[in-house]
Amino acid sequence: MENGGDQRRTALQVSVVSPLPAVRAGLRAMLSEAPDLEVTATASFAWDEPPSQSRVMVIDLQDAGELQAIEDALGHTPAVFLAATPGDFESAGAGTAGRGYLLDDTGAEELQAAVRAVAAGLVVYSAGVPSRPATRATTHATGGELSPLTERELQVLRLMGDGLPNKAIALRLGITEHTIKFHVGAILSKLDAGSRTEAVTIAVRRGVLPL
Repeated sequence: MENGGDQRRTALQVSVVSPLPAVRAGLRAMLSEAPDLEVTATASFAWDEPPSQSRVMVIDLQDAGELQAIEDALGHTPAVFLAATPGDFESAGAGTAGRGYLLDDTGAEELQAAVRAVAAGLVVYSAGVPSRPATRATTHATGGELSPLTERELQVLRLMGDGLPNKAIALRLGITEHTIKFHVGAILSKLDAGSRTEAVTIAVRRGVLPL
């Protein structure tokens, strides 16, 4: 049986950033419910907590005008941003791996899943947040190279091709439905598809999925 110390040593380290003490406390409590996540630092501003490749940053975005500057400062450090409205993410970096853009009414389970997803290099979005910024270059229309799909994304894509909904895919793969939503979002983004059907069609045409 694993002891608590072993679990803590293997937990994914998370830093929580918000100028509001109550929000910091709330986010910390939500993340701490998951045994595989450990909040190791909190800060009032993103600049107060230096990026670390061993951590995921969870950032309460109070000023949408700072988003681009914060993303530039983070570099490749995985981060989940929380904001009040979808419009707050208009300046989000197109195609940046390891990023999450969630609305601030996100529940604990979805937030935890987002942290795990960005740590794995995925890009995740809350429902209602545009998953393909207007500045994002298209690929399939011009015949360009598609971004490579991970093995898990290929598994999800194959089951999408079989017509399974997210809940059934989650049961088949033994992961949460929230995580499936993030994988589907990443697949649509990488294939530059506007729907599940279009994603499957593009994948078949490009030889990613068999006929």
